[in-house]
Amino acid sequence: MKTKIKPIHYEILLTPDIVNSTFTGKVKIELDVLRPTDQIVLNATEIKILDASISINRIKSSLVAEYNASKEIINLKCSKTIATGKADLFIKFSGTLNDRLRGFYVSRYKDKNNKENKLASTQFEPTDARRAFPCWDEPDKKASFSLAVNIHQSHKAISNMPQKEETINPDGTKTIWFETTPIMSTYLLALIVGDINCIQRATESGTLVRIWAIDGSEEKGGYALDISIKILEYLEEYFGIKYPLPKLDHVAIPDFAAGAMENWGCITYREPALLFDSDSSSSSTRQLVAEIIAHEISHMWFGDLVTMKWWNDLWLNESFASWMGDKTINAIYPEWEKWTQFLVADTGNALRLDGLLTSHPIEQQVTNPDEIGQLFDAISYSKGASIIRMIESFLGENEFKDGIRKYLRKYQLNNASTNDLWECLEETSGKPVGEIMRTWIKATGYPFLTVNINRSKIISEISVSQKRFVYDENPPQSTDMEHVWPIPLTTIDNKCNSSVSLLDAKSQTIKLPKLSPQQWLKLNSGQTGFYRVLYNSNELKLLSAAIESKDLDPADRLGLISDTFAMTQARLSPASTFLDHCAAYITENSQPVWTELLYGLHTMQNLVYEQTCYKNYTRYCRQLLTNIYSDLGWKPRENDGHLTSLLRTQILSSLGQFEDQEILKTACGRFYDSLDNANKLPADLRKVIYALAAKQGTTDLYDIFWDMHGKSDLQEEKVRLLYAMTQFRDPVLIQKTLDSSLSNKVRTHETISVIVQTSSTHDGRKLAWKFIKENWKELNRRYGEGGFGLMYIIQSVSGFTNDESLSDIDEFFSLNPVPAAELALSQTKEKIKNNIQWIDYNKTDLCNWSYPNKD
Repeated sequence: MKTKIKPIHYEILLTPDIVNSTFTGKVKIELDVLRPTDQIVLNATEIKILDASISINRIKSSLVAEYNASKEIINLKCSKTIATGKADLFIKFSGTLNDRLRGFYVSRYKDKNNKENKLASTQFEPTDARRAFPCWDEPDKKASFSLAVNIHQSHKAISNMPQKEETINPDGTKTIWFETTPIMSTYLLALIVGDINCIQRATESGTLVRIWAIDGSEEKGGYALDISIKILEYLEEYFGIKYPLPKLDHVAIPDFAAGAMENWGCITYREPALLFDSDSSSSSTRQLVAEIIAHEISHMWFGDLVTMKWWNDLWLNESFASWMGDKTINAIYPEWEKWTQFLVADTGNALRLDGLLTSHPIEQQVTNPDEIGQLFDAISYSKGASIIRMIESFLGENEFKDGIRKYLRKYQLNNASTNDLWECLEETSGKPVGEIMRTWIKATGYPFLTVNINRSKIISEISVSQKRFVYDENPPQSTDMEHVWPIPLTTIDNKCNSSVSLLDAKSQTIKLPKLSPQQWLKLNSGQTGFYRVLYNSNELKLLSAAIESKDLDPADRLGLISDTFAMTQARLSPASTFLDHCAAYITENSQPVWTELLYGLHTMQNLVYEQTCYKNYTRYCRQLLTNIYSDLGWKPRENDGHLTSLLRTQILSSLGQFEDQEILKTACGRFYDSLDNANKLPADLRKVIYALAAKQGTTDLYDIFWDMHGKSDLQEEKVRLLYAMTQFRDPVLIQKTLDSSLSNKVRTHETISVIVQTSSTHDGRKLAWKFIKENWKELNRRYGEGGFGLMYIIQSVSGFTNDESLSDIDEFFSLNPVPAAELALSQTKEKIKNNIQWIDYNKTDLCNWSYPNKD
């Protein structure tokens, strides 16, 4: 939105009425009028302007407000020309504390006395500050903010900066003023009001760190407090810039749309992403809390101190925070093998999405809020993080760090673009970073490499060619399949010889030390590159032997199973190639490798569910898990490491998914035994035992779960139980769970999880889709304006495998458009189409493959 006016400073007073879910406010905005004008255009939506005026040299003039709801702006017209120079804009307004988890909204919960209570919270990213006060709601319209709030005397309020002053009012309220913020973007402003308490501690350099939660839950913030201080101190050292604010609050919000939000100095979270109960929380929750805190604190520099100029560079915020968060956790918890986990959680997710024709570039032009919201996906977060990891590996860790420090120092309290980052990295590394990375940022998709090794000469010749990887075997002619990416190509062989080169042509030959016919060569060593590799049968056989002998590191073993399954998905090789290759992992013991392997096995399980080979397939999957299950068993051991605990739950869950009757029976027995033992199930096993018991459960068990859900005061436990209730096979119970998801039993953001998890099951998918259609009016009211929730609902139906479902989805959304999730809908339909084509291509191959005869 072009403007002739620049905001300099906001003075805001908000008065929320939490009981009646309304608020009033007034704002004074100090302006710099750059050119004469007779109108002021700024953002506002869902708020009513009560009065507006402008003061120039202490002379006030009234302004008339005209609304443009479709563009989310107000036009304040003045009867005379506003001259250039300084001016003060005054606006009084009112609004509604909505229940849609955006803007200024109400969060409902039961307090420690089991009574209904509410708090008010903000969520402004990307374009929802305009729902709380009139403003220039664009990332490059930075200003400073002085915030004050009128609240009930029993409530507390927190914002980006420390409290400056508090006065008690005669009407039973109090007014709190906060210190003035540094210059920042509107989407980073925050305010939380309610019955909240905190625990706190200061870092060695004096920054006050606090963990906030609803009254009675704050003590569950002990782990978050410890780890956030470690993270903050690590990042201060890495960036070479002290954390810029005097305090850092972390706030657990009962109802919260995303995982967390990086408001500067006042980060907000879902409760299970911040609170950890030492008796009842799982190892996966411990890791989740650490990872999300690291991601969000990284934003305090990358995103908050230096902010993208416009949303097309969203990846600058999110990708860097994803990569930097994992780098931080890897430094604090090296035993978690975070970079190998990264290959699943980030690189794998990004590769899977970016193989679709309906993917999008990392850097993409956007013009309206609907388009902006759709960029918050695995491309902006995970693909970007993966190419950052790739370029760091290519430049060198120290050279990369020097470039990042230079970038932050140069652009602090300002806005920057992707090219600004490349220039700083080029200056510190001396390498053509912009030339290499421009293609990766601006092009959709990524390459796969085919390799041919000539071992007959004294020097082996490795012929490599590249082509865009897509799942569609017959892409439209308009698709650019001949694009050339500059690829930092790394190799390693069985003698630990390694090489690094830049592949910048369609085809290229690399010369390496002689390889014998029995020697293997692995491309993309360490899996630092964002590309896939297609090996011929002989090369894959040699590599399979290296997997069995563990001559390859976990990252390379993971990369091979990931690439092999992807080639099967793209029908560049038959399904039997993947099944053959899986046999090499029979003695695998790495948790990240198993995560990737199980992803492929479960994805294929969904595709073959209605095929004649299904029983043979699940039996084969159970056999693949035999050795690792024998090693791990059910009982946690005192010397179990973090990854062992994670792996045990994955293996048990997968055996249940693959219909191992003994595992299902044991899970059910362990659950009922726990009822006589005050639910003393190990925290790490609760989710899997609940879910596997549910797969065989009846109404009696279902009622027990709801009773446990109602009595638990730990949201993590409630989430586990909700997940279990999506795993029942009885259609009546599945429907009850879906219906309950829209009731006050289930928090607003958890409704989405219930729908998505139900849709992920064979028994629940059709019922979930029917539920979505029948309740679309309410779902659209809650989530239809965009964000993660709407995208997840649309994507939840991508597991369908038949033309009838695809046609039904297409017809429904043609009558019920989703402008804020058009991209997610296109991707969902493409996935279903790929599922159908995959089954047709592979059903004969799968039926004819030689499955083992026994469990």
